[in-house]
Amino acid sequence: MNYLKGLVLLLISHTFCFANDGAFYAKGNHLIPMYETDISVKKEILTIKRINKTQVKIDVYYEFYNPLKEKTVEVGFEAASPTGDVNGSPVNGQHPYMKGFNVNLNNQSLPYAVAIVNDSVYYKNGKFISKKLSSVLKEIDNVNEVNFFYVYHFKATFKKGLNILKHSYILDLSTGV
Repeated sequence: MNYLKGLVLLLISHTFCFANDGAFYAKGNHLIPMYETDISVKKEILTIKRINKTQVKIDVYYEFYNPLKEKTVEVGFEAASPTGDVNGSPVNGQHPYMKGFNVNLNNQSLPYAVAIVNDSVYYKNGKFISKKLSSVLKEIDNVNEVNFFYVYHFKATFKKGLNILKHSYILDLSTGV
């Protein structure tokens, strides 16, 4: 009898379960040096703060240690394209759901550029193998599943010793799914 009650409860519970499509506007990542270096990460603090019903602010604090003389390296932040029930098309050549990206090294704001890439080996011989925005837009067959991602990259000059790097951006949250 207990077996029968369990079976009935199982069947009833399945009739009340509903599923829906998911949407991922972004996936987490970290800063990546574009080539081998002896600079190491000593500390990383990630802060996620909800700023309103549809957005969060991401702040990341890094302490890097450079044991040798001052050097400049190219650093990138990979931002995966959104997937699911979303429009993954770039907005002004950038991730459609990331805004206000900024980076600061040792209290100095750094300029950055955005490369649109479709291969994990996107930095060769000191250059980004980036797709042109016009060709990316032409190649999109389905805006829900695009075949590229973004690299927000910048040159960072690390002095000898401890270096503080901070970067932040605002990320839209999925609302209608």
